[in-house]
Amino acid sequence: MNLLIIEDDECCRRVLVETAYYLAEEAGIELAVDTAGTLAEALPLVERADGILCDGQFPAKPGEMPQANWLIVAGAASRPAIPFALLSGSGVMVALARGHGHAAFEKPDQVRVAFQYLFGRIESLRDRVIERLQTENPVVAEVDAANREIYDEEEKEHAKRKRGR
Repeated sequence: MNLLIIEDDECCRRVLVETAYYLAEEAGIELAVDTAGTLAEALPLVERADGILCDGQFPAKPGEMPQANWLIVAGAASRPAIPFALLSGSGVMVALARGHGHAAFEKPDQVRVAFQYLFGRIESLRDRVIERLQTENPVVAEVDAANREIYDEEEKEHAKRKRGR
């Protein structure tokens, strides 16, 4: 799972990355994290992200004043549908994001909940894609069946060898 964390405060970004790795390990999830502190850094990373945790206000470019650039990131994440969550210290920003239909959480109190939401959404989307591929694509279904046969044969051989000892 590849997570993009967008946070302009370097100290806060470091804590969020450490928290993400800790919670992923706790959940048994293999995780890679990309980070960005500006909109210019974030946009090229959106497409390769499985999920995005985004601050409410951050600059478009280094040295600029923070703005509500999360709206641009959320729009980019909607094409394709990448799970997106806003994490902001501003209750107004959280309410605005929720009003636009986005998952939004207040920091610092809801950091864990925000990560759990993203991990769950990413896993759910992956499961649905795999399920759809298996049911709708006859080639994938055929390969899965062949792999199951090979696996079953390997299991039988392993059991025979084990009994022969």
